[in-house]
Amino acid sequence: MKKMRKGSVDLLTANGLKTVAHPLDQARECAFSVVNLLERDKKLVRKDGRYKGKLSMPYGYGCVFPNITSNQMQKALPDEVRDLMLADHLTIYKDEMTESIDHEDFQSKLWGMFIHQFGDSLTLPEIDRVRYHLFPDVRIEVTQDDLFEDDEYHMPDIIKVMDIEQEKLARNLGNGHRVIHGVAGSGKTMILGFRCEYLSQSNVGAVLVLCYNVTLAASLRDYVAKKGIQDNVQIYHFHDWCKQQMTMYNVDMLESDKEAYERQVDTVIHGVEKGYIPRGQYNAILID
Repeated sequence: MKKMRKGSVDLLTANGLKTVAHPLDQARECAFSVVNLLERDKKLVRKDGRYKGKLSMPYGYGCVFPNITSNQMQKALPDEVRDLMLADHLTIYKDEMTESIDHEDFQSKLWGMFIHQFGDSLTLPEIDRVRYHLFPDVRIEVTQDDLFEDDEYHMPDIIKVMDIEQEKLARNLGNGHRVIHGVAGSGKTMILGFRCEYLSQSNVGAVLVLCYNVTLAASLRDYVAKKGIQDNVQIYHFHDWCKQQMTMYNVDMLESDKEAYERQVDTVIHGVEKGYIPRGQYNAILID
């Protein structure tokens, strides 16, 4: 950052000097875009009174400098100029968000960005509605609406989103092998669907999903189709996949006294061992 003035800053980039909007102006515009988006949800606006139709919760905005300390900024800008250009209560610097900073101090810094305080605490359904709008990837039933598009916004009466713990797990699975345990209805399949999308966006290559339930496989295929990732993610009921491998590579069913579905599995294993069915067809495999 070479120079700061009201309304703009000069940045020295790899492509030379570049003038951009002041960071607080950028933050303000983002905040207003979010407010406009949330106000389109009738369950997040005031129903009556002076602010009828306006967002029913306070909002704020601020500027974060992850690579500049408060000391560096003080040396670069005199106090009176810095307060005029940045407003300390709307600014967080690198040294103000390290792990050693007291959590309550950091939280107070964030609260200081809220100019207005009003309304009751948000209910859990209201929080879920906010998350539905701001983070489309946590939706269970996904629409293709763009976050800030001007067309009519689709807003179902009942929304379904991952809860906080499910979202945290889905986002932090990392690489390598993972096993997720949980009781029926705890969201294992939902996290698997999220993982499919993550892997597809990461361009890892072909992804195979295997299920032991025909209905579940159909439901997951519908999910990935809504996400637009069906070209990268193949979903099969396990024995359907065995049959598909046999058909694709023209492998005849082994003869034995076992049930047909058991012979399908044995045939695929035998086909891989003999080289009739190629290994390494998939870059990731998910099993539900």
